[in-house]
Amino acid sequence: MFFMNSEEYIDIERSKESVTIRLGGIWSVESLGSIESLYKKVLPEIFDAKKIVLDLKRVESIDTSAMIFFITMRSELKKIADTRVINTPKEFCRMFRMVKRFYTPSYRPKSATFASLLEPILRIGKGAVSIYYDIVLFLSFIGRSAIAVFDTLKRPSSFRIKETAVNIYSTGVTAIPIVALSSFLVGIVIAFQSAVQLQKYGANIFIVDMIGISIPRELAPLITAIIVAGRSGSAYTAQIGVMKITEEIDAMKTMGFEIFRFVVFPRIAAMMIALPLLIFFADIIGIYGGLLVAKMQLDITPA
Repeated sequence: MFFMNSEEYIDIERSKESVTIRLGGIWSVESLGSIESLYKKVLPEIFDAKKIVLDLKRVESIDTSAMIFFITMRSELKKIADTRVINTPKEFCRMFRMVKRFYTPSYRPKSATFASLLEPILRIGKGAVSIYYDIVLFLSFIGRSAIAVFDTLKRPSSFRIKETAVNIYSTGVTAIPIVALSSFLVGIVIAFQSAVQLQKYGANIFIVDMIGISIPRELAPLITAIIVAGRSGSAYTAQIGVMKITEEIDAMKTMGFEIFRFVVFPRIAAMMIALPLLIFFADIIGIYGGLLVAKMQLDITPA
């Protein structure tokens, strides 16, 4: 017979085929750290046991957190060997039934290596399925939008001019101040940083080519697209989301309206009309910002 004393919370007594674990003391959230460390120390002595007995005679009291640990410990021991509990106090049984009713153990023992190996594969699989559904929804949106465009071309009278004009105003006209400010500052920064380097080599005149090529081709369209996507795109999403919540979409479907032709296509058309105009405006403002820096720092005239 082997006996090991592990303070007052856990004692282990071992025979040839069975192991008796005697639990005692006050099991509370304050003592839970000590109890868990003691349990990890005695756990290697239990792995080859054929029968495990949990003796609860010396347990004075137990709170909810300690009971959750006990339920987890009992579930793990059941996977090692046949486990039974003896000398259970009435208060312990009452607490056990209450916690067991509302708590599902999520602890995974170290022996469950196969399940732990499957977790990354399951996460990858779920991510792949989510990406697949996103692609399917995106292709469905493109297809339905194309059908709405063809229907509008077949019946031009069904095109909602007033709705499109309202969206052009909200997408284009109201976005002019922020687009102008962003493009102007980008033009100033690009021209200023370029001027510092070009002065060293006496190539001041090349700032004209740099501003004239970089802003219309790259920076102005990029800045404008980011602003429109973040500002107008999110506004469209909010508008259609509110229509969905207030059941306007369902009401339109009930009355026989084609949602993509009456709700989505006017916004797409407004974006397609307003975005090139905003980019052209951003090109002018960005070049003007570069022109100011070239005049002030390199003494290059606008002409």
